[in-house]
Amino acid sequence: MKVENTTVLTDAFSAPESGFDYFATPEHYEQLARAILDALCRGRLVLVTGDAGPDLQMVAEALRTAAAPRQVTEVPCSPELDHKEQFRHTSPDQEPALDVAPAARTRNAAPGSPIYLFDDADRLSEAQVKDLLEMAQGDPAEVTRLQAGVFLASRAFLDRFKSSPDILKDGFAAHLGVQHLERDEVEVFIRRQLPAERVSLFTAQRIALMALTSGGDPAAVNRIARRMLESELGASEDTRAARRSRPPEPFAKKSDAVEQRSAAAHTASSGESEQSPGSRFERPRHGSVLRLAAIAIGMAALWLIIGAVGSQRLDSVIAVIRHHLSLENNGNAAQAEPPARAATALPSLTTPVSPYQVTTNAASSDPTTAVDRGADIGAPGRPAADAAPISSAVQPPVSESSALPLPAPPTPPASQVSVAEIAALTARGDAFLKAGDIASARAFFERAANAGDRSAAIRMAVTFDRAFLDRARMHSLRG
Repeated sequence: MKVENTTVLTDAFSAPESGFDYFATPEHYEQLARAILDALCRGRLVLVTGDAGPDLQMVAEALRTAAAPRQVTEVPCSPELDHKEQFRHTSPDQEPALDVAPAARTRNAAPGSPIYLFDDADRLSEAQVKDLLEMAQGDPAEVTRLQAGVFLASRAFLDRFKSSPDILKDGFAAHLGVQHLERDEVEVFIRRQLPAERVSLFTAQRIALMALTSGGDPAAVNRIARRMLESELGASEDTRAARRSRPPEPFAKKSDAVEQRSAAAHTASSGESEQSPGSRFERPRHGSVLRLAAIAIGMAALWLIIGAVGSQRLDSVIAVIRHHLSLENNGNAAQAEPPARAATALPSLTTPVSPYQVTTNAASSDPTTAVDRGADIGAPGRPAADAAPISSAVQPPVSESSALPLPAPPTPPASQVSVAEIAALTARGDAFLKAGDIASARAFFERAANAGDRSAAIRMAVTFDRAFLDRARMHSLRG
């Protein structure tokens, strides 16, 4: 499957005429019919050429659908065509007498200027072409049937106007090519040559730029698309080759970074173990036991020496021993306090004491914050669990102005633009474009294009097309 996919991608856009089968589809002729109607709004005659000549039946059907209810009449061209009698000095509501089959005519058409399709215009003589152009360019007050005409010819028809190009420019409102892509057709033309998994490479912005850069030339579209496809495939092949050429690392070998992190973690753990409360309190506790043992032995010896004193001396000796043991236990309990309590800052002797400090001898008005000092005496081995930390002075609370500012909360991600909002942006851009405000229209189209709308991207690209601006008699800020 991978080999077949690579073959398809290699053949896509490989030749300048790749994908030309699209120009024989009804979708393309619908676009061509809309372009013809747009050109007829600016003049009376339109020239349509192609490599082998446009298909008369497909052009006629597309025009009848797009121009309904206007009448579309097919006129076969030949040197014997009597154009003067058929198109000059006739009533607009009277049909000309054309020798064509009734089935090729549009019946029951609504009143209005009909559209005449001059099929195979290459067969017309120089005099016939000149007379038809003069009819179309004649006085508007003169009654003539030729209000809208379309010449269908091959590319060789243009050779007649090499010596006098002004006749072609002034006689026809537009020159359209069958093998020409409108801006809306570029994406369809590309999708027909690519599988679905590769179409994502051509985004809406890229397609709009390709349509504007190529000018509708399918060969130029194939060339640009081919370069983009080759660059994307080359980058993926280089990535895969780099991954294959990379030597595998041994599983048991650790990188330098891992070894450094392991050593740092071992050092930190060893430092924490050395600084743990158990290790700090183990040696003082061991020393206190030795001191208590020495005191007990000394007291026992003393008791043996002064044994003749009597039992009344024995009670006082026992009281002294208990008092000493209590002092030792209280000292161990003070050393066993948590590190945060032991590190409580004391007021400096060199700096003046703040007037807001409160000594520990002052009674607290809140019963929940009062310290039960009898708990330490009742349980000399360890401090009470609920006892608050005791310090020599209570520092005043830190004001909010001296505290560092808190970091700003993270900005939530931008919400997705809905379809209705995209349509509204496009509609406002169209309104500004009709009003002649190119800069405002371009801004709204750009916002809609950034949201992923293809039609808005194409509209934004149109605002940069000078030919479109000149034809619509609009100018940008620079023009």
